[in-house]
Amino acid sequence: SLIFVQRGAVAQYHWLSDGQLLDGVALSVATPGPFMLFTTFAGFLAGGVPGAVIATFFVFLPSFVFVLGGARYIEAVRDNKLIQAFLAGASAAVVGVIIVVSIDLIPTALVGWVSIAIATIAFLLIVLLKIDVAFVALGAMAAGIMYVLIRAFL
Repeated sequence: SLIFVQRGAVAQYHWLSDGQLLDGVALSVATPGPFMLFTTFAGFLAGGVPGAVIATFFVFLPSFVFVLGGARYIEAVRDNKLIQAFLAGASAAVVGVIIVVSIDLIPTALVGWVSIAIATIAFLLIVLLKIDVAFVALGAMAAGIMYVLIRAFL
C-alpha cells in the first residue's frame, strides 16, 4: 500500500512531494495505527479536512468489509495449504515493495552527512540492538531537530 501512495500521490498526481511522503512515513511509524495515520495525513495534504476524512474512510473500508463478510471463515481456512502459500507470497511481495519505495526515497532522504549518519545509526539500533522502531524514529526526529537548532545558533 505504501508503494501505491508513493506512485499515485507523489509520482502521478503530485499531491505530495517525496519529502512530504517521508515526513508522513516518519510520523506514522512513531505513532499507533501507522498506515491509517499516514493515509489521513496524505488525504489532508491532498484535499484538506474533506480529503483526510475520505482517505481515512477508505483505508478502514477493506478491513470493515472483511470483518463483516470474511471473519466467520477464518477457522475454516486456517490450515488450508493454498491460503498459507498465498499469504507467504503476499508477505514476500510486501518486503519487495518496501525495498522499492526505500530505494526511490533515498535521494530525498539522504541529502547530507547528518541524514546519512542518522539513517545509519537508526538502522544499527533497529537491526543490531533490536530497539523498537517507534523509539528509533522519535530519536531520529529529535536528532534532526537538535541539528537544525545547533546550526541556527552557530
